[in-house]
Amino acid sequence: MEKYFKKVPPPESDAKADDLPSNLGERKDKRKSSLIDNTDIEDLPSDPGERKDIMEYLSHQRDEVRRKYLTKVPCQPYGHTFKQILKSGSLRRFNPAWFDQYGSWLEYSMSKERAFCLCCYLFKDEIRMQGGSDAFVKEGFNKLQKLRDDGWNLLMDKIASFCKKHNAGMLIMEDDFVNPKNPRKRSNITNMHHYKVNCFCTVLDLQIQEFNDRFTEVTTDLLICMAALSPTDSFYGFDKEKLMRLAKLYPEDFSYGEILSLEQQLDIYIDNIRRDERFKSVENLGDLSCLMVKTQKHIAHPLVYRLLKLVLTLPVATVSVERCFSAMKLVKTAARNRIGDQFLSDCMVCFVEKELLDSVSNEKVIQRF
Repeated sequence: MEKYFKKVPPPESDAKADDLPSNLGERKDKRKSSLIDNTDIEDLPSDPGERKDIMEYLSHQRDEVRRKYLTKVPCQPYGHTFKQILKSGSLRRFNPAWFDQYGSWLEYSMSKERAFCLCCYLFKDEIRMQGGSDAFVKEGFNKLQKLRDDGWNLLMDKIASFCKKHNAGMLIMEDDFVNPKNPRKRSNITNMHHYKVNCFCTVLDLQIQEFNDRFTEVTTDLLICMAALSPTDSFYGFDKEKLMRLAKLYPEDFSYGEILSLEQQLDIYIDNIRRDERFKSVENLGDLSCLMVKTQKHIAHPLVYRLLKLVLTLPVATVSVERCFSAMKLVKTAARNRIGDQFLSDCMVCFVEKELLDSVSNEKVIQRF
């Protein structure tokens, strides 16, 4: 064959393959292992400015991380000297009284000197690069206020640069605004007022409204009530009224008579727990439930223990339900709209319990069917 075809030398990439560093594979393995090893959920940072993104944790650890942060007290440094920042021509700073008004979700980072939202951090969408998606998670609340104060000038500079580059005309912002739908009617406002107030600031208000819609009053109230059972700092955040309100939200778990008994049982419970030296070092709800079983206090305070189990289960159950509904959209499509309940349930198991399904070999599936 060499008589008809000219022999081609091997490509340089193959020749230089041996020259690559021998530890290249080790570096990749090291990066992968660092992602797995660097997920110590027992020592989570309390400062919101120092936290890792919730999506950087492994998928099977995210629910545990959410539970850990929900059982902790939000980072609210009351004694901190809050930094003054120049806003709209005057010096302003964070008001610690807001902690009392929004104590269930409002946090403050001493390292970044910014306010954060705990709920946004824990339950943010996995879809990235959405408008305002990280405003309350990574950058803090003051970014929206900074955008309202200084963002308009930056936007105008970019628009002017774009128009100059492409030889496009630009409106004179001091002229009167002309409504294209009714050009003969005077609007009595300038172009500056229309585009800044009616367009620019309106978009920012929509971002804030989206935040309020995501966390409704019921959801916020639920998180407030759950935090009242936290054992941190010798049950400093214990509030009987909030726990009673939490029990009333679940009438199927607590009857009317049990709610009346729970009110008295909570007084006995908190007095008993605070006197017991074994409970002073407890820092989260998971350890509290285990210690209650170990000391037989779950028998002495059965309704409180039932409420504790509800608080431990609720965050994980809520996220699991949302995942099931997301998987249902993938399973039951327009082409399979007549799928039965049993077959739908079987298909849902494959989507939801992916880790369990990976442990099943193909041979077992073939033998089963």
